[in-house]
Formats: sequence, structure tokens, C-alpha cells
Amino acid sequence: MYAVSAEYIEQLKKPVHRYRITGMIGQTEFSDRDILQGSLSISNQASSGDDLVVGSVYIGCLRMTLLDIPVTEKMTITISEGLNVNGTFEDVPIGVFTIDEATRTEYGTDIVAYDNMTKFDKKFGYNTFTGKPYEILTMLCRDCGVTFGMTQADVQALTNGAQ
Repeated sequence: MYAVSAEYIEQLKKPVHRYRITGMIGQTEFSDRDILQGSLSISNQASSGDDLVVGSVYIGCLRMTLLDIPVTEKMTITISEGLNVNGTFEDVPIGVFTIDEATRTEYGTDIVAYDNMTKFDKKFGYNTFTGKPYEILTMLCRDCGVTFGMTQADVQALTNGAQ
């Protein structure tokens, strides 16, 4: 959960909201004006079918059609959603995604991108390893090229975080 201001929370209680989408694709800034209206969706899914496999994680999938921004597969998208709070937008990060498919259509470029959880979908060269949870998680994130988003104190505060 992201920390937002008290004014943001109060604005959410009102019946009308004004939002914006902003972000970066590679080194290019974009906003909701660059996205075909109604084409942006983000879904999170823990399995690709009817079966839930042990060790499954939620993988975020972003789909949108960009109007005039040239993109290629493997480019990184960083996207945020902003809520207008008293005339100023307060932005909340939605995520970081990597473009898996970029298909040019008559309307723009259709994009399918996945978040960094897909980087964990790989086999490791370790048969066994030992260590405390923070050490193991740090090693796995390093090997997958993902920044670990918790401090050692955060992990140790978990139920089994110090064992």
C-alpha cells in the first residue's frame, strides 16, 4: 500500500474524481492523451489456467494502445495514476512493466507488457541453499535482476522472517 495524503483519502470519498495517467516508456514521457481512450487495462493473475500451482505469484499484465509513441518489445514502461486533489495531481505508482508484444494497428500500437514478477519464472542453478529469509530473498532477487523492495527489518518483522 502506498502512502497518500489525508486530502487524497478525503477526495476519494467524494462522488466525482478527476484522474490522469502518466509515465515513461524507455526515455519518452507519456500521458493519458497518448493512450487510445478505453484501451488501458491492468490485470493481475496467479495462474494461467484452471490449476493453481504451488509457488505461483501474481503477475501483472498491462494492455493499452499508444497513439503516436514508437515502441519496441523489451522496452520498459513505468506508469502512475494521479488523482486531482485540490487542483494538484497526487500520483501513485502503478508499476513497472516490460513490453512483450508491440503490434502496429490502424489505431496505434497495441502493447502487452508484464511486470517484473515474470523475471522469477526461471530455473535456478541451486539444488539446495540455506540462510535466513532476508539472505535467501536478496539472493533470488539479485539472480533475477529485480530490486528487492523490503529492508532486512521488514523481513524480520514477518512471522517467520528471522528464522
